[in-house]
Amino acid sequence: MVATIMVFLPQLIGDGMQTIEGVAETSLVQGLIPDRILGRANATLEVVSHGIGFPVGALVAAAIAELIGVRGAIAVGWAGMAASIPFLVVSPLPRVRSAAEWRSTAQAI
Repeated sequence: MVATIMVFLPQLIGDGMQTIEGVAETSLVQGLIPDRILGRANATLEVVSHGIGFPVGALVAAAIAELIGVRGAIAVGWAGMAASIPFLVVSPLPRVRSAAEWRSTAQAI
C-alpha cells in the first residue's frame, strides 16, 4: 500500500502542476504574441519542447542514470525542478493581470 502511494502521489502532484503550467504558458503566449503569427509561434513552441526537448532530456537522463543510477537521476530531476521555484517567485509574471501588462513586462525583461 505504501509503495502504491509513493508511486501515484508524485504522479498526481506532477500532473496537477503540469496542468497549471500549461494553462499559464498558453495564456502568456496568447497575450504576448500577435494574432497573425500565433499559430506559427505555438507550432514552434511545440516542436522545441516536444520534438527537441523531450528526446534530448531523455538522453541526458539516461546518461545521468548510467553514471549515478536511476534513483540518482530521479533525484537530479527533482532538484532541477525545485531549483526553478526561486525564478518563478522573483519573476514579475505571476503578478501580471492583463495582456497590456504582459507586453510591458516582456519588454522590461
